[in-house]
Amino acid sequence: MVSITSDRALGGIANSLKTYSKAMALAGIEHTIIISNSAPALDELGQMRNVNLITIPNFFMRLHILTRFVFHRKIRFLMAQANAIFLHNGKHAKQINRHPSKTYVINHNGKARHLNRAPNIVFLNHAAKQNFSETFEGLSTSCHVFGHGFDVGDEIIRPQQPPEIVKVVSAGRLMKKKGYRDLVETARILASKNTPCHITIFGEGPDEAYLKQKITDYQLHNIDIQPWTKTLRAEYARADIFCTSSHGESFPLVIGEALETGLAIASTRTNGGLEYFNYYASKEHPIGLLSDIGSAEQMADILDKLVRGHELRRQMSANARALLTTRLNLGILSEKFTALCDKASV
Repeated sequence: MVSITSDRALGGIANSLKTYSKAMALAGIEHTIIISNSAPALDELGQMRNVNLITIPNFFMRLHILTRFVFHRKIRFLMAQANAIFLHNGKHAKQINRHPSKTYVINHNGKARHLNRAPNIVFLNHAAKQNFSETFEGLSTSCHVFGHGFDVGDEIIRPQQPPEIVKVVSAGRLMKKKGYRDLVETARILASKNTPCHITIFGEGPDEAYLKQKITDYQLHNIDIQPWTKTLRAEYARADIFCTSSHGESFPLVIGEALETGLAIASTRTNGGLEYFNYYASKEHPIGLLSDIGSAEQMADILDKLVRGHELRRQMSANARALLTTRLNLGILSEKFTALCDKASV
């Protein structure tokens, strides 16, 4: 398989490339990634045995895409030989169209822009697929919905007795659209309720100074911000609840990682959050509680319920782990990639 991206940011696409590569490795699929030479994920991707990196300087990346790689014979050959070609930026669908039957635009952001040019689309959630169908009514584009797949580690056993202070963890890029300003307001409300919990946010970003100042201004002792860590699973293992207050997500990896460690989830009703709750979890086996986007009050209410409901939290913890291991493991994602390869071989 061949992946092509001009993205150079931390987060979504970079994380997807790593997840996809792991899943492909399980299926014995080689993954060639055509990527900018300044992309932040290069070191990790380069250590994967099934990954072949072709790095291109930013200016030449734009040139090659605009000219359909006419000046890069090796890439044209690899695309011709590939079982599937993944475009991780929808804006390139018009240029990279030499092999429409096996070219798939991966819709990372949930937006429908440019997708009318795509021969095939992989959505991360069902809401994005529905939005596309409504925006471009009448198009017969081949569409698929793939979530992500996750590594499954040893089960984390938490104490049966309720802790005096329930630990809530959140993680992500510290920027306005991720809703951390709301989470600080939530912490203020929880402090007024004397809810016995402490929120730790792991992350870095442009909103960091603002958030820390707000915490200081409110004189809050039930929330703090720690730097991003590569050992996030260890931090999840010490926590009881995972919280995301984001204003928009397609399929947040941090929720899946939290499920794998058996954390009850407090999430806003983003498309990505709802995908976990509505299309993978069931009402009979709840994994957490939901609040409206931008409502610090509702988030405080559901966190207060989870913090004070030890047995409820324990049951959600078991459901979370079971959901991840049976429906969202890397093996299931690898089967989907195998199916695409088999389709191309017919």
